[in-house]
Amino acid sequence: MKTKTCALCHQEIVSYEDCSVDHIVPKSLGGSDHGNNLQITHTWCNHLKDNLSPWQAKIFFFINRYFFPIKKGKLSRRPKS
Repeated sequence: MKTKTCALCHQEIVSYEDCSVDHIVPKSLGGSDHGNNLQITHTWCNHLKDNLSPWQAKIFFFINRYFFPIKKGKLSRRPKS
């Protein structure tokens, strides 16, 4: 896989298993399946974004990156139970 970065956290996506396609504007908020409304993200980041609008997601990920910086190559994940 060519080096790609997550559109939300801007960290490297290292495998296909770790990525998913995200709707920039969620379908629940009127977004479409058109290519202009899709982006590649980490599966976990997509899960965290949930139904946030693009503006809300930008603020959410900016705050998390500022207060909880992610070390290069390490994405914080919820601990397995």
